[in-house]
Amino acid sequence: MNTGKLLSLRVFHKIAPAVLTALILAAAGAQADVDSPRTRAVLLKAHTHIRQKQYAAAEKILKSHIEHQPDAVSATVCLLLGNVLYQQEKTSEALQIYRKGLIIEPDNYSLCLNCAVASYETEAYGGAGDFFEKACSIKQSASGRNRQSQPSQADECRKLLHQAAISYYQAEDFRTARRVLQELLERYTETDPEWLKLLVHTCIALNDIVLAQQTLERYLNTTPGNPEYWKLLAHLRFEREQYPQAAAALAVAVALSPKTNPRDAKNLAEIYLYLGAPLQAARVLEASCDNATTADVYRRISDAYTRAHRYDRAIAFLDKADEISATENACLPRARLLHSSGRSDDALAALNPGRCGTGKNGRLHLLRGSIAWDLARWETARTELTLAAREPKVRDQALPYLSILKSLDAARNEPPPGFKPDTSP
Repeated sequence: MNTGKLLSLRVFHKIAPAVLTALILAAAGAQADVDSPRTRAVLLKAHTHIRQKQYAAAEKILKSHIEHQPDAVSATVCLLLGNVLYQQEKTSEALQIYRKGLIIEPDNYSLCLNCAVASYETEAYGGAGDFFEKACSIKQSASGRNRQSQPSQADECRKLLHQAAISYYQAEDFRTARRVLQELLERYTETDPEWLKLLVHTCIALNDIVLAQQTLERYLNTTPGNPEYWKLLAHLRFEREQYPQAAAALAVAVALSPKTNPRDAKNLAEIYLYLGAPLQAARVLEASCDNATTADVYRRISDAYTRAHRYDRAIAFLDKADEISATENACLPRARLLHSSGRSDDALAALNPGRCGTGKNGRLHLLRGSIAWDLARWETARTELTLAAREPKVRDQALPYLSILKSLDAARNEPPPGFKPDTSP
């Protein structure tokens, strides 16, 4: 089974840009208490341009206010300017302004959330994770002060922590991602399968195979229809040498797939063969066959059926392989199968010179000789084994047979015990 590719499998969860934009715009209407009438007037003027999507004009007004009234800069001004910059795809500059506003008002939820979003979009993933977590904390604190924990607020925190975990994963801070995901699973009784899926890949990145397997099994209990994750479970079990369980998971993956992947069939067959179940291996490989099946696959099926002692099936698939691409000495494996199935006469006939050639071929002569030997056709056996012994590659296999034949000849020529030749004149 190929173990390398599955372990390196990674899923990059990303927050959709449409979601990010919605978060930014949602914050645009938020108004903090502003004491300065001048600041109120600037905000109102900027909003007028924003409603007409004249973002550059709004940007100019807000920046001028900040430049000429630095002491009057409020979190609301920073929030609005950041949003205007964001709408013009000046995300890095927007992030700087959001951060400035957050220094002024550290517990401003909208600024913190927008810092998270802008950090994520500028690929500052670690910072994005920190801001998403902080936004959740601010949301919870506000809920506590109001002495109400509305379902919508709890749902918002679930999303924020999930987005924090995604961000940490993107930053390859896998330990922090694992901590946040485990916090999610402990805090909320209703589990989102996406949390489990991300935790699986996070654990794999940390080489925490045990937790990865446990989490994946939990995920598949709730979302059993994804064959890719059954394959991943098979791999994790294989890594832990849980071979029967690995075969079971991979068998589910193969069954769920609309069309059997030949590589999956090969991996499953290899596990079955390792477990001493060649018949299951043959059937899995046979089920994966189509018009594009290669001769090598047919030979692999034939070999599996041979190990299962289903010789007729083995011969049938060997014939299919030879129809596509006959190998040199193609008659040899077929003859071996016929001989193993008890059809020794057919096996010897399959090895006749008309089918297999008359040139030097030590293995051909050795097989002819051994089959003739089993049929007690001693002269044929002697002739073929003598020819085989002339070939260096099979000489050591042929010589013991010839030695026995020589001993039999000597014994046949010896007089019986007690025999006295007639010496009379």
